[in-house]
Amino acid sequence: MKSLILSLSILFTLPFFSSAQWQEGIPNVVVPNYLLGKVHFTSTLNGWISGSDNGFLRSSNSGLSWYYFNPFPSDTAWSLADPAVTMSWIGTNYGWKIASFGRKFSDIRGVVVYRTTDGGTNWSKKVLSYETGDIGFQIQFVNQNVGWLSSFNIQTATQKIYRTTDGGTNWNRITNPPSGGVFYFVNENIGYTINLSEIASPPFGILKTTNGGQNWNQIYLDNTNTGFTALHFLNDNQGWVVGKSRKILKTSDGGINWTVVSVPGITNDFNCKTLFLKSFNQAWISVSENGTPIKRLIFTSDGGSNWYYKNFPEGSGSVFSIFFYDQNYGWYTKDSCIQNCQ
Repeated sequence: MKSLILSLSILFTLPFFSSAQWQEGIPNVVVPNYLLGKVHFTSTLNGWISGSDNGFLRSSNSGLSWYYFNPFPSDTAWSLADPAVTMSWIGTNYGWKIASFGRKFSDIRGVVVYRTTDGGTNWSKKVLSYETGDIGFQIQFVNQNVGWLSSFNIQTATQKIYRTTDGGTNWNRITNPPSGGVFYFVNENIGYTINLSEIASPPFGILKTTNGGQNWNQIYLDNTNTGFTALHFLNDNQGWVVGKSRKILKTSDGGINWTVVSVPGITNDFNCKTLFLKSFNQAWISVSENGTPIKRLIFTSDGGSNWYYKNFPEGSGSVFSIFFYDQNYGWYTKDSCIQNCQ
C-alpha cells in the first residue's frame, strides 16, 4: 500500500478511441494537494471522482468541467486515491464511498462509509470503526442492497472484509477472508480477489468465492516476487487480471484456465497499474516503466492480438482509474500531469 503526495491532478475524457483523441477536463475549483481516485459516470453527462478526502469532484457536462463537493465538510477524513477502489455506484441513484478518519496516512483512526440513494443530492454516513490504524480500503456493490467493503489496519497489518444486504445500513464481518488484496464481485455470490504486492507477500494468488465471500479457493498461483495490481470481470466466467512485471492474464471459464497475454514493446520492466474491460476482447490498461518517465495507456480490441498505444509526456504520473459508460464514452484519472497533456 502506498501513500502519494502530489500537488496536481488532472482528468481526461474520451469521445471515442479511433486516434486516441482524449480531452482534458478542468476542475472549476482548485483544491491544493487533492488526489483523484476512482472515476465513474452514471450517464454520459453526470460523473463522479472519489477524492483524497471524504469529498468528490462532480461533473454534469461529460467531464469537461468539475466541481468540488463534500457531503460532510465537518468530518476530518482521508481517502485512498491509489488504488482507486474507494467508490461504488449502482444506476443513477445509489452511490457509496469509503473513507478514514484523520488527515493523512500516518493519522488514521477509523472507517466511515458515505451513502446516497438519490443521485448525490442527499448523503448519510455509517461509522464502522474508531480504531487507531484502521483505514477504509475498498467498497463495491453489485446491486442497491448487496455490497462488500474492506479495511486494513496499518499497525497490526490486519485486513477485514464486511458484507451488507441492506444497502449499507448494517455490515457483517466475513470470518474467513483472503488477505492482502482487492476483490471484484460479479453478483451476490461469485467474486474474485488478487494479492497485491504492496500488502501481501509472495507467492501471489488469484482466489474465487461462490458463496458471497464466506469461503475462497485459490485458482491461480504466481511464484514470482511481483504481485497483482488490478482485476475486472464482466460475468461469472470472463475476466482479466494485471500486475507488475507486465503481468496480463485472462480467463473465459471462471478461472479454470488462464491465458498469458503479451504486448509488443512491453517488457518485464513495465508494471500494469489498472485496467477496464469494455468487452472480453476490448481492454484498456495503464502501464509504466521502472526507472524511466515512460507512462502509457494501451488498448486492444481483439483480445490482445493487436495493441494501440497512447504515450504520455515526460513527467506525467500514472493512471489510477479508467471507466467507460458505453462503447463510445470513457474517462480516466491521472495522479499528476504537465502542460499539454491531451
